[in-house]
Amino acid sequence: TDSEGQDVVAESIGAEPRLNIEGLTNRSYFAQISAIDKTGLQGLPRGSRFALPASAAPPAAAGMPVNLGWSASRDADSYRLRIARDPAFRSIADEVEVNQPHYVSNTLEPGQYYWQVAPVIVRDGTQTQQPYGKTGTLRVRPPQGAPFVDGSEPDKLWLRWDSVPGQKFLVQVARDPAFSWLMLSATTERPEIRLNRPAFGTYYARVQAQSAGDGSAPFSLAQAFVVTDHWIIHDGAPFAVGERALRGRN
Repeated sequence: TDSEGQDVVAESIGAEPRLNIEGLTNRSYFAQISAIDKTGLQGLPRGSRFALPASAAPPAAAGMPVNLGWSASRDADSYRLRIARDPAFRSIADEVEVNQPHYVSNTLEPGQYYWQVAPVIVRDGTQTQQPYGKTGTLRVRPPQGAPFVDGSEPDKLWLRWDSVPGQKFLVQVARDPAFSWLMLSATTERPEIRLNRPAFGTYYARVQAQSAGDGSAPFSLAQAFVVTDHWIIHDGAPFAVGERALRGRN
C-alpha cells in the first residue's frame, strides 16, 4: 500500500504478463514489477499507483440519478471516470473528469454498464493519468410502471402493475398525493393486490419493486383513481409524488 513496498498485501511470481489478486479492499495501492531471467537474476522494480473503486453500484431506475462513489486517492488532483455498455469499454456511455470521488449521472438508459476510475495527478503543470482501477458494474432498470385498477366488485377492487420474475412489491394506497394519509401499505409477491372497496373519494396508488440482492427500486409514479357508488375510474395520467394533484382530496 506504500510506494516503498514495505506494506505488502500480495506477492506472486508468474510467467504471464498479468496477475489476478482477490480480496483487495477499496483504496489506493502501489504495484511493483520486476523481470526475472532464466538464471533467477531479478531486475530493478518498476512501480505504478492504482486505485480500486467499489466493485458494484446499487441498481438504479431509468430517469433517476445514478450515484457512483469510490475511495479518494491521497495524491489525486482529479479523477477520470468512464462508463461503458460493454466490459471492453468500446462503447462509452459517459466519460467525465471530476474533482471529488463521486459522480451523479442522469443520462443512462436501462441496461447493464461497466465503470472505471483513474486518478489524475498534476505536477509542475503537467497532468498525468494513472491506470484505471478495477472495473465496477452497474445495472439501470426500466422504471416501475404505476399500478392501475384492473377490476372491481361491489365490495372489492384490485390493482395490477407490470413486473419481471423474481420481484416482490410494496404497494401503497393513500388519500393524498403525498402519501402521508395511508389507507394501505402491504407487500406481495404477485403483480396485483385485492383490497376492500373504499368509500367514495379520490385515492392514490403507487408500487415499489424489491428484487433479491438488488434492494428496493424507487417508487413508481402515483396513479390517482376515483371511487364512486357505481364506478372506479382513473383520474388522469400517473404523476410524480410532489407534483400538484389533478383533483383535490375528497
